Amino acid sequence: MSNEETTPATEAPEAPAKKIGAPDLIYRLSQRYAPPGWAFFPEFRSATGAGNERYADAIAVSLFPSRGLEIYGFEVKVSRSDLKSEIDDPKKADAIGKFCSCWYLVISDETITKGLEIPKNWGILKPRGDALHLAKTAVRVEKPAQPTIQLVASLARRVADEHFVPKKDVDKRIQDAVQTQRARDLKYQQDTETYTVKHLREENERLLARIKTFEEASGVKLDHWNNKDIGEAVKATLAGMRSQSVAKSIVGTLTRELANSLRSLEYVQEEIRKYDVIEEPKYEQDRTRA
Repeated sequence: MSNEETTPATEAPEAPAKKIGAPDLIYRLSQRYAPPGWAFFPEFRSATGAGNERYADAIAVSLFPSRGLEIYGFEVKVSRSDLKSEIDDPKKADAIGKFCSCWYLVISDETITKGLEIPKNWGILKPRGDALHLAKTAVRVEKPAQPTIQLVASLARRVADEHFVPKKDVDKRIQDAVQTQRARDLKYQQDTETYTVKHLREENERLLARIKTFEEASGVKLDHWNNKDIGEAVKATLAGMRSQSVAKSIVGTLTRELANSLRSLEYVQEEIRKYDVIEEPKYEQDRTRA
């Protein structure tokens, strides 16, 4: 099966084409012969190194065996004088053209071909809209020359050049990736600390409220130096209750709960202090003001 379509028998009239440059034509070629069916190489050399190598403006290598594995060559011309020089020196095209199943002339407009004898085996592509239109189908070469090692080396060089990444770029990508990960880790740590501090503050307020409720109900201000007042309050409570065993049980329970609350409060305030979010435990501040 052919990789190229045939020329339509009739065409609708088209508006005069505006002047198009070689880069635009190369771009349109790259879109016409694009992956996955094609590998496109602009400004292709017949060999690596310096010497007698020749250039083609572009080649395209077909990649689907079902459509035929072929090489197409292209010469891009936007001026009549350049085209005439190409025609007058056919060896230039043959240096790479001999390996190609089809050779195409890609022109900016048809006016540059008028009065010139285009080789009969060349096809012609010309602009139409934003794409390229097949103006003349190239004569297919059934058995083109087998690619030489020089040609293969040139292809390999192009592939390597397009996929090679300089070490400084690799280092920069690694550095950027490390910095990105560090930023993510820092944000996670900050979010975790924010959540932890919020939780500790809430627990701190809850414990302070619990102790305040006890103080208001008992009339005893709690600190580390008023054990005498607490003892007297306990003694009075025991004296006022009929059942001493029940009273001792109630007071014991309250004392344990209160002790647990105080220990929890000290722990919470110590944890908050680790994050440097308070200078002095709030309970200590309240006790000092009292």
